Amino acid sequence: MSTVLSTQPKRWAAHDARLNYLDQAAHFLAPTAPSTAAFLQSGHSELTFEKSAKVAEERRRSVCGACGNIMLPGWTCRVDQEVCKPHKQHARPVQTGAKSIVYHCLGCKSKTRFPVNRESRRPMRPKARNTMEAPGAKQKGLQGTISASRTAPQPEVSSTASTKQKNRTRKQAGLSAQLAQTKSNSKSGLGLDLMDFMKSG
Repeated sequence: MSTVLSTQPKRWAAHDARLNYLDQAAHFLAPTAPSTAAFLQSGHSELTFEKSAKVAEERRRSVCGACGNIMLPGWTCRVDQEVCKPHKQHARPVQTGAKSIVYHCLGCKSKTRFPVNRESRRPMRPKARNTMEAPGAKQKGLQGTISASRTAPQPEVSSTASTKQKNRTRKQAGLSAQLAQTKSNSKSGLGLDLMDFMKSG
């Protein structure tokens, strides 16, 4: 039992190596020998089926699952976009207008469809508010906003006017103080004027 378990990883490693070799060889021969490349890709698909591995979406887009043809858009395959139409027998069409990308293989004429996820393309819409205001409350709030906007600038104007008045008063007081000081300095000199000199002469 232990021998089987020890050889199992080696077996899958060799299996993966064969898959990589077939894929690389097919892509290398695709431009010059497309039929040989398709044969190698068919062998790749058989080995993948034996391993019971899930085929990746990237490989389904690049290699035809029916014939192994390497699908190159505009050269070995054609890519179209289809819109699924609702069936008349269904009372409730669920996938009305659902889009899908279709790969048409030009080698075996088979089609491979890939659905387009429409949920990821829908823009996110803001949720509506459940709470609703009463008409009277909304009108009162509007009136309060208008009255506040009208009365708000008045304190600013009055405070600005009072500040200017205070500045003017301070300037006048300072000028009067300087004038008084100048007069006192002129009087506190020698105490003699021109008439005193004429009398002494």
